Amino acid sequence: MKLSDKREPEQRKMVEQHNKTSIWHPYTKHSEADLGLPNILRADGVYLYDAFGQRYFDAVSSWWACALGHGVTEIVDAIKRQTEILQHSILGNLTHPEAEELATELSDLTGGNKRVLFASDGSSAIEAALKIALQFWSNNGKSAKKQFLSFKNAYHGDTLGSISVGFLEEFHRHYGSVLKTAKAVNPPACHKCPFNKRPESCDTECFAEMLQAIETDADAIAAVVVEPLCQGSAGMNIYPAKYLKKLADTCASNEILLIVDEIAMGFWRTGKKFAYDHAAINPDIICVGKALSGGYLPLSGTIVTNNIYEAFSDTSPDRSFYHGHTFAGNPIACAAALAALKIYATDAFKNQVRLNSEIMATRLEQLSRNPKVKFTRNLGMIAAWNMANPAGLTGLISPAQRVRVALFERGVLVRPLGDVLYLMPPLNSPASVLEETFDKLEEVLKVNGVCPKS
Repeated sequence: MKLSDKREPEQRKMVEQHNKTSIWHPYTKHSEADLGLPNILRADGVYLYDAFGQRYFDAVSSWWACALGHGVTEIVDAIKRQTEILQHSILGNLTHPEAEELATELSDLTGGNKRVLFASDGSSAIEAALKIALQFWSNNGKSAKKQFLSFKNAYHGDTLGSISVGFLEEFHRHYGSVLKTAKAVNPPACHKCPFNKRPESCDTECFAEMLQAIETDADAIAAVVVEPLCQGSAGMNIYPAKYLKKLADTCASNEILLIVDEIAMGFWRTGKKFAYDHAAINPDIICVGKALSGGYLPLSGTIVTNNIYEAFSDTSPDRSFYHGHTFAGNPIACAAALAALKIYATDAFKNQVRLNSEIMATRLEQLSRNPKVKFTRNLGMIAAWNMANPAGLTGLISPAQRVRVALFERGVLVRPLGDVLYLMPPLNSPASVLEETFDKLEEVLKVNGVCPKS
């Protein structure tokens, strides 16, 4: 079944017009774009609206960014006010109030005594973190520490530096010849534990591989880079806080920096302010983005301890960090972020996250009884599962993609990761919408095995 089969003549005309436009859509196959893509004209609350007035529940928070949904008055008003005051000013040898206030807020949120280097996207925050780690050790006379250690199947962005610590063969195989890829260890995978442990009996036996890798090359490793508690693009691979705690302690005892990539998990997605808070650790470098501005404007940050910052002084010899981006700390984006942080700080918001997390956990547990679903897992407001591949199912469209199509026809936007389906909706989604979404999912799973045949 093709999405274009049911299109009206006017919509087919839009398809033809699309094929004449100049957009190169990210992570979109030509064959999909050539069929014509839904044209989203506006958004309100947790819904996106297309050119025909059809609304879609944004169950992926527009690539995990719009954590508060769309059209939030406080954020929109903050953007409007700032556009009339200061549109942009560089942070190189200058400063402005919005960046100053936001940096202070982020320092306080992450334990205080921090410095923040701003950028516009997650990949850039990771790039800065990697360069900071390398130069930190060089500035301290330990230039041999120039390797990175990460998880296999990690994703930290699409720039050359970020894919060196998050190399995915399917996406990045064309660039391997110019990369110095990090050493990677198998990630913890609780939903399919190789040690056949249950959470109550787990002693993080899987940490042994990471421990060996660190102790073998401690003198050469500059930093370990991880997505804390959940590897997003790897298929929502969730692991326990005690693994992260062991990692932090091991890095500290071996003079290795710990970089946590909170770009997708930060700002209450996991049920806490940051995912690393579950482990009660203090990382050396924290990368944030996406929900930082509520997902309204491009903004990211690389947050470092003052101990790291002070290693970059320009006393002889010059140890300055010569790195920056044109729109780093854009005042309008900072204003949006400050408005979002105020909402995240309210008790009403935190209570809603807690209640919504409980709803998603309960409905996911019910879903786990369906034989077409396996490996269910959840963390805060993340619910994920693998689709079973029923015997005898034919066609080019996988079960996960079949469900995606069927849900889209019912007004729910999801984006599978291989055979993994997941929900990462706005954190303040109405409880009724979450319940309705799981109802639609259960309905879809009852139709013709998975959903209408291709």
